[in-house]
Amino acid sequence: MILSVRDFFGRQPKFSEGFPDFDIRKPIAAPYVFWYHYRSPDAFRDMDKAHQDHMKFLTGWIEQEYGDLYNGADNQFSKGVVSAETMPFLVKPGDVLISTSGSTLNAQIANSWADPTRGGPLLKQEDSFKDSNTDCDRPSWSWKVDAWGFEYDGQFYRRYSTQTIKLTAQDAQSEVSINKLKVYPIHYADKSGAVERLKSRGTKFWTCRNRRLVAYEDDGGGNSSDRFMVDFQTYRQLHSDSASFERTYPSRKHLTGEELSLIDRMSDDKPPSEPEIYVFP
Repeated sequence: MILSVRDFFGRQPKFSEGFPDFDIRKPIAAPYVFWYHYRSPDAFRDMDKAHQDHMKFLTGWIEQEYGDLYNGADNQFSKGVVSAETMPFLVKPGDVLISTSGSTLNAQIANSWADPTRGGPLLKQEDSFKDSNTDCDRPSWSWKVDAWGFEYDGQFYRRYSTQTIKLTAQDAQSEVSINKLKVYPIHYADKSGAVERLKSRGTKFWTCRNRRLVAYEDDGGGNSSDRFMVDFQTYRQLHSDSASFERTYPSRKHLTGEELSLIDRMSDDKPPSEPEIYVFP
């Protein structure tokens, strides 16, 4: 069975990216997220008969125990809602996550699956906790997702962070709108223009990565007849010894291969494509 599972996942092009820590020789935690994302009627079509039989035996048991939960997740996501029970299936590595704080809109690219922190999926109601920020006794659940977005200090680099997804509901089965969460995947964004705003921001930031003359117009139609020079390198020369500069742009002594490739790309006039275009500062 171990050989069969290795054979199956070896046929999935991005499995190692999505499940970098997966080890078939170690315990596999429920609700078996890997199978939710790879299950299909012909999933084992190209495998030899012995490996097919082993995989059908394994996944048959998983489907028997968790198939209803998987189908419930599919049904909820198609309606744009989620519950504490189905949250483990909502986010996958590579998804763009929109996060909001008041009127501030940001986005990061998920680097992990949603990991329960408190409450968590599939726990009994009494195992949840009371949310002190609400005026009711509804239980809450939290999940952590590792993510990254671009930062800029004269060069682009990746800044890694941990995003918290929090859900408050009557119980683990109660549905809430995905785009009402403080953090959620971009493909569930409503028609408020969030996607367009993020793309516009990324494109504009890219055009200003080098010295550039700009004018200003606000959302209300107000504008300035003046033009301004965006010039980070001169700013660095003038202010790099200030405490404010050091707090905002901490020194990075060792550049990774990822960051070096980003520096190489800065000479390209064409901005990055999706999903990277969404995760600029």
